[in-house]
Amino acid sequence: MDSRPGGWNVAARIATLWGRRWGSGSDACMLRIRTASLAAMVLFSFLAAARGQGGEETGSIAGRVVHARVRENTPAIVYLEAISDRTFDPPAEDGELPAIDQMDQTFEPHVLAVQAGSRVAFPNSDVIRHNVYSPEQGSVQAFDLGSYRPGETKFVVFERAGIVPLKCSIHSDMSAWIVVCPTPFFATTDETGAFRIEGVPPGAHRLTVWHEKLAGRTIDVSVEVGKTAEIEFRDLEEVE
Repeated sequence: MDSRPGGWNVAARIATLWGRRWGSGSDACMLRIRTASLAAMVLFSFLAAARGQGGEETGSIAGRVVHARVRENTPAIVYLEAISDRTFDPPAEDGELPAIDQMDQTFEPHVLAVQAGSRVAFPNSDVIRHNVYSPEQGSVQAFDLGSYRPGETKFVVFERAGIVPLKCSIHSDMSAWIVVCPTPFFATTDETGAFRIEGVPPGAHRLTVWHEKLAGRTIDVSVEVGKTAEIEFRDLEEVE
């Protein structure tokens, strides 16, 4: 069995087929040169897709969280647990910060996933004053930003992995969640419950799913370089 990566085989097949088609001669020689360049580009693209940050060869995880609440209510968060002997720097603040806004007396988005060490913005885009706090009970990081006026933004750095429920002391019906993930490998499910996590280091990992109305679950997953591990979370129990 050929042990070379799939991109290599595709590139070789392109070169072989075009070489057979155009035969010999100067024109054919030029075509073969161009074809070799195309084949090299195909191979390079494949290898680049299989590498994560810093040139590390990686794989991916994709799948679905199968439950009506995930499709009809709020998304689930799927993330890798801490990886032995690996640490990850906090995300660089070279662009727009992750944020939970306040508009029409609602937190938006209702669920936000970030990596531990992230600074999160809490703008008040409403026309009234708001407050953002996380209670001592049930939160990995309690805080209280106090009351602040429309147009103002406050910030919190979330150092520890875990779940952070959010509330507003002025409007008791407002609520949201931040899931602080221990690694940069996480995803938010779409409206069908599907998710995909790219750039995952190869090896054995623990994968966790979280949803505010469902009992969480952690499973084992094995990731190979250049391949996608397919996962489904089913039969998650509802919680109050």
